[in-house]
Amino acid sequence: MGIAIALSGTLARISSDWQYTLLNFTSYGAFSILLMLAGAWVCDRAILRRCDCAREIQEEHNVGAGSLEAGCHIGNGLILSSALGGEGGNLFVGLGCWLLGLGVLVLGFGLILLTAIRWLGDLILVPGVKISDEIAKQEIPNLGVGFIEAFIYIVSSALVAWAV
Repeated sequence: MGIAIALSGTLARISSDWQYTLLNFTSYGAFSILLMLAGAWVCDRAILRRCDCAREIQEEHNVGAGSLEAGCHIGNGLILSSALGGEGGNLFVGLGCWLLGLGVLVLGFGLILLTAIRWLGDLILVPGVKISDEIAKQEIPNLGVGFIEAFIYIVSSALVAWAV
């Protein structure tokens, strides 16, 4: 999903010359895939450093860990789509924008926004229920509420990306 989102930014560079479009899509596509791999590494080391997601997913069958990984890839794809999209700029400008966006993803603004979004989700979508209680403080976690929380984050991050 993240790679598909990242590649959607390169579709803005389509021209009437099919050879230019093919070369452009191939080069920006390969660059996007490399930056997606680098972004996954940064996400694992900076955001998910206390969680061995591979073990959690494979051995513990932890849906939350899989959702965290998916969120990192989708967020990185949104950043790349914006950084590499458009008609101006080149690969170096895209790389600089991607680094800036990844830094914002890792540092404080995203965490503050996520806290506010979670509070609003508790208040609006599941009134009378705390999302954290439904997910973490039950013998069998409520996956339905977990998916509601995941979609709250995905939709709000898409709204922030489109607003900027």
